[in-house]
Amino acid sequence: PALVFDPDTEDTYLAFRDQGTSNYGKIGGLVISGTDNTTVSCPTGYYTFHSGSTDTIELVYDTSANKIIIVYRDSTTKYYTARVAEVGSNQALTFGSEVSTGVYGDEGKMSAAYDASANRLVMCMADDSDNNKGKYVVGTVSGTSISFTSKASLINSEIHYLNMDYHAGEQKTIVSFRDVGGGYNKLRSTVGTVGSSSVTWGSTVDFPGGYGTGANTTCVDPLTNLVFRGLVFPNDNRFYYAYATLSGTTFSTLGTNSQSSHNHSLSWEDMTSTAMGNHGRIVVLAYNASASRPGLYVYDMGQTGSNANSKNGLGFAPLAISDGNTGTINLPGNVVGNQSGLTAGQRYFIQGDGTLGTSIDNSLGGGYDSTKAGLALSATSLLIADYRS
Repeated sequence: PALVFDPDTEDTYLAFRDQGTSNYGKIGGLVISGTDNTTVSCPTGYYTFHSGSTDTIELVYDTSANKIIIVYRDSTTKYYTARVAEVGSNQALTFGSEVSTGVYGDEGKMSAAYDASANRLVMCMADDSDNNKGKYVVGTVSGTSISFTSKASLINSEIHYLNMDYHAGEQKTIVSFRDVGGGYNKLRSTVGTVGSSSVTWGSTVDFPGGYGTGANTTCVDPLTNLVFRGLVFPNDNRFYYAYATLSGTTFSTLGTNSQSSHNHSLSWEDMTSTAMGNHGRIVVLAYNASASRPGLYVYDMGQTGSNANSKNGLGFAPLAISDGNTGTINLPGNVVGNQSGLTAGQRYFIQGDGTLGTSIDNSLGGGYDSTKAGLALSATSLLIADYRS
């Protein structure tokens, strides 16, 4: 299964292969409800995006075209394929045509990321027609159509188990993979500078310690700009992880750690990760074989982050409130007079770190209205806006 968050509608979409209908590929929007917000449903039902056996599904959101891109492998033809979905009202989806990349391969040997600096989709894969050597294609979305460049070389070596993410701070695309041909099954990563129709890849870097890998994952934390990489080492089936900084296309590793003495699954399907927005945390879901159930691990990336988002701006405290004490909060429509450095007549918005700024902080989601702070009346006073209006 695969998940993607639509920042424009603040909805989450789930895609999967439905074993009840011959492994057809399906996708639908999720709604969380109930008094304790623990009920998840798909009120519109699931749409079929591929009427045939489907695997290796990933979802990517194109923030320029405001479209969901579904990438997957056609299990029958083995070709890596993509299809664009447009989101309508009430999570309704309409689809463009299915478009093959022209590259075919085995299950689990493809990944994709959207490069926001180039407004392009990058797909990397093992090419079965060339001894599973690493290849990539660049995709461009127009409406609900997508077109691909011809395949080009990622690495002249057999690779498996790919994972990708976009590094917004450096405006680079990262791909990690198991290097079978030249790397003795080590986890390796490389960084790409994406153009309109090609990618310039940097040097290939080993996961520290020279560990071989089965399942692996790569994720970028948008708050700290640190790169998280994790793997299951086949020699002991333990989960190892490492942080790294990125400057241009150069990694600087900050050390390697072991999650625990528990065994974990080596299967590519049994590990995934995601960043917790701007909170400085990475969440990893991996199958813990010792416990016979999935394990959910949360990693602090070195900063506490912020809990600000597009839905929890209540108001402003006119006076400092000590931890554990009660105090007054001025609500929307009132004026708070303890600010500084404001420009009268300027509108201000809540920022990810809780401060005020004159532009929208897109990391909070929700758009213009939901991050409004208010209108400055003077350098020290703010007329508090109602973010719900």
